[in-house]
Amino acid sequence: MAIESGESFYVGNDEHRLSEVHVDDAADLYLLVAQKADSGEAFNGSGKTSTTYRQLATAIGDLVHVPALSVSFGDAVVRCGPVMAGFISTANRASSHKAVEKLGWRPQGPDLLIEVRTGTYVAIAEEFKKNKKT
Repeated sequence: MAIESGESFYVGNDEHRLSEVHVDDAADLYLLVAQKADSGEAFNGSGKTSTTYRQLATAIGDLVHVPALSVSFGDAVVRCGPVMAGFISTANRASSHKAVEKLGWRPQGPDLLIEVRTGTYVAIAEEFKKNKKT
């Protein structure tokens, strides 16, 4: 989206945060749930960081060389639809306390901002940029 539009965006200021989990940590949690959890139990899996949507938009903007802008909720609805706009304009913080205590889950993977800046997202962004030029 940022490559196509020429900008990365977030809603409002720095107050909205998201839960994140590295894919390897999520896979570990799924295995632990299958092995140890009682039938029907639900668990949240989130990493140790507390990333704001502004930080994420800035990291994405830096990655693809576009500015990160604050937009209104209404503008976000136009840009990405009401469901995604609602999601990025609220605090989405889940606690993984139950998974840690009951299953012994310990997230170890890098946080989202590190992944965006140095992980597989770099190659993906390059591919998107290359495809946009053609």
